[in-house]
Amino acid sequence: MHLMNLALPQGAVARVSVPALMAALLLATVGAVPGEAKKPPTPPPPTTGPLCRGEAATIVGTPGSDSLTGTDRKDVIAAGGGDDVVSAGAGNDLVCGAGGNDLLRGDDGNDFIYGDRGRDKLRGGAGNDSLRGGRSTDSCKGGPGTDDLSSCEN
Repeated sequence: MHLMNLALPQGAVARVSVPALMAALLLATVGAVPGEAKKPPTPPPPTTGPLCRGEAATIVGTPGSDSLTGTDRKDVIAAGGGDDVVSAGAGNDLVCGAGGNDLLRGDDGNDFIYGDRGRDKLRGGAGNDSLRGGRSTDSCKGGPGTDDLSSCEN
């Protein structure tokens, strides 16, 4: 066991083991006090509604075929089932297809576009876009800017 001398007020010296010192420092750092129960952290509120890559959708399609249009701000678009046509609009958007043969357009801005099931067409636009094909044969086309395309057949 390693022992360490600690200088205390008024010239006193305490001899403590290094593991005990480390435990005391850890308790002081996290604010735990022996014998005091800490409350568990409050979980985040449950997310309601569809998600797109873990983010709550701001524009949501139906199980059928939809035509969805985004805004000039950042949109999170979950297309839903059916053969959907999505035009995300300006802004740095996140677009997710689902079942069906979708046409997913990012338009202006730095967009992330994800196909899913179905033979999807992913289109970038002006800006630096990321296009990710899904589980079927998807086609991807970037636009002006530096684009990142993956899991696509063109």
